[in-house]
Amino acid sequence: MKIANPIYDTFFKYMIANIEIAKYIIENLLNKKVMKLQPIQQEKVIHGIKELSIIRYDYSCTIELADGTQRSIIVELQKSENYLDIGRFRNYLAKHYKEESVLINGNTDYLPIIAIYFLGFNLEHSNPFIKAECNLIDLKTNELIAHDKDEFIQKLSHDIYLVQINRIEKEAQDKLSKVFGMFNQHYKVEHNHKYKDAVLDIPDENIEEENKNIFLHLHHMLESSEVMDDFEEAIRMNKIINNENHLKFLEGKLKGKAEGKAEGEKTKSLEIAKVMKKLNLDVQIIMQATGLSQQEIEGL
Repeated sequence: MKIANPIYDTFFKYMIANIEIAKYIIENLLNKKVMKLQPIQQEKVIHGIKELSIIRYDYSCTIELADGTQRSIIVELQKSENYLDIGRFRNYLAKHYKEESVLINGNTDYLPIIAIYFLGFNLEHSNPFIKAECNLIDLKTNELIAHDKDEFIQKLSHDIYLVQINRIEKEAQDKLSKVFGMFNQHYKVEHNHKYKDAVLDIPDENIEEENKNIFLHLHHMLESSEVMDDFEEAIRMNKIINNENHLKFLEGKLKGKAEGKAEGEKTKSLEIAKVMKKLNLDVQIIMQATGLSQQEIEGL
């Protein structure tokens, strides 16, 4: 089945905007049943010369724990192509810690936060699916404390779930690789297609029945003029941004060369002036020969 490649921001945005798909993704990553999922805020892709935002969705979520009890949490879901977006990730988390409060029995309370990051770049770790969590350690024995985190600690720390899109293996048979098979970059259509690697051709036998609706959703995007128009506009704006960044890079490189050349010539003049000064030549002669000022020469 040919599907829109969700590694591209436009397709990811249209996919994750579907609340049932978002619920499926969160349930499988957290390995918890999602009882309720309500969008809080979303950040659309902003196309512009100065900025191209990352994809961000925030949810108020109720999950069921192993003992059958329910817990309310904030889920922050983001996708980024660039490691440099880490600063923005931190800013968003700071915003949640500062603002995301709820009223419970007339009192202000704060919900635990879980962050999910879909990465279009690779970390040092080769595992495609990673969870980073806060552990409790007995400082006297340096041993881990078995626990279901204390509520106080939960509200002052958060777990992180990472999906490294490019590290999902082609024929992996583990559950998560199948769940997120729509991200498998090994099935890019690189020839005989207008959009090349923006399309994946996933073998039917690799599509699980439980997430077939997601593949169909991505398949229909290729037939939607609205989605494809958005995609083409995003590609056009990315080219403009990349060209501008390249021009800035070249400009900086040329400026650096010019500054380096001038600094090298100045150093050479100072060395010549030192030799001439040791020969007790007149300051005026040294000035004419090197282009240095009288103050620079006398300071040698």
